[in-house]
Amino acid sequence: MSITDAMATTDLRMHLRRVTRDGQRVIQQSDLDTGQLNDLASSHLGMFSGGFTSCEPMIRKLAALSQLNDAQRWIVVCSSKPFTETARGMFEAHGVSVKRDGRRERWRAGGLTVTTVEGLGRLSAEDTSGVILLDPRCHVHKARDFRTFSGRLHDRPQILVDYLAQTTAAGAPAGLFVWTLAAPKSLPTARMAEIYARAAWWFVDPNSIRFWEDK
Repeated sequence: MSITDAMATTDLRMHLRRVTRDGQRVIQQSDLDTGQLNDLASSHLGMFSGGFTSCEPMIRKLAALSQLNDAQRWIVVCSSKPFTETARGMFEAHGVSVKRDGRRERWRAGGLTVTTVEGLGRLSAEDTSGVILLDPRCHVHKARDFRTFSGRLHDRPQILVDYLAQTTAAGAPAGLFVWTLAAPKSLPTARMAEIYARAAWWFVDPNSIRFWEDK
């Protein structure tokens, strides 16, 4: 049985509307299951959703995802430690149970694991379907040449790339989903695809995103 066949038995579905980079034209409407999302990840295609009106609709969509059985296979990566605390309060406002999960920068929102970019590097890469990067100001891709007090290079986007590579080595490539307030047409998206080791982006209308389970 192929990876896709094995994963297609899960119930999670994601509805999305794929659009052009400027958001002016709809390319296709899709209802994707876990196997289809895995196929896209295997092709190194990322999903870029820019133009969220605020962080609230991001968390609202994730709150719905957090209640699904497959939520435990998804990781939400916040762009900074302060933003993880903001997100925590927003999840709680949506009635999602939030609990610390070991280290200070990692916690659970319903079935979801929520962490920072740095915390992602300390998670197991096994049985992960998707990594959703919440990057409101879209700055994580720029943080490539920060040096720690010890002089070690700290490349934040490379942490994401390394983790995704580990999911591939574990047998089931996880998809990368970038959610931001900035409009894609205002960003160097081709360069960002290169930095995140994606062959290309699917630009997705943020208003169209919906997760549910096929009962």
